[in-house]
Amino acid sequence: MTTEHTMEYDLTSVGLAKSVNVLGNLTILKSGKDGPVLFLIDERHEPDCIEQNVFNARALVAGCNVSFAGVESEYGGYEWDQYDEKYLDRCDPGNRGVRANDYPGFASELKNSNVIVFGVECHGLSGALERVKSEQKLLEVGNHPLNVARSEHFIRTLFQLRLAHRLDGNMILNVGGNHNTHIAQWIGDGSIETKAGQKAAYVRLRAPAYKE
Repeated sequence: MTTEHTMEYDLTSVGLAKSVNVLGNLTILKSGKDGPVLFLIDERHEPDCIEQNVFNARALVAGCNVSFAGVESEYGGYEWDQYDEKYLDRCDPGNRGVRANDYPGFASELKNSNVIVFGVECHGLSGALERVKSEQKLLEVGNHPLNVARSEHFIRTLFQLRLAHRLDGNMILNVGGNHNTHIAQWIGDGSIETKAGQKAAYVRLRAPAYKE
């Protein structure tokens, strides 16, 4: 992979003194300097996109005080009962490395770079969604209520694990682009702090290889 097409982005509006050089489009969704910065990296399960996302993540770790990442490819967070349709008191610490899908590349590469990685996928919600897809023969589930609930689980779990593990620094969330679109909508309507449980600045990053 060549890096000749990287672009330099100014991140002073989110409290970072240095600019960063990354592949693709970087958009500041919410400015602020009174909390951590969360970099939302749009994932697509294709080799080129994963490779470019890893490159960008390493650039953020090296230059933007990113200390850990949350990934959709591993499980973590409070357990959800797909039959009673409610959260339980049991919480997965997110650091067991239990795979949630067949695309561990991003998480594996960051772990090899000594980055702390937490799983943020919800076993119950993803299982319920798969059952609905099978029963209703759905091809697209981007805005299905269960998929939107997964997006909220991702964002809330990342902040909960940050607090539980007493971590400082900025964060990466590597999940599908539709989930980051849900999060961007919550930033736009002002509900994001309630869902995340903490103030933060938000930056979205989409690699050139990402295709809708």
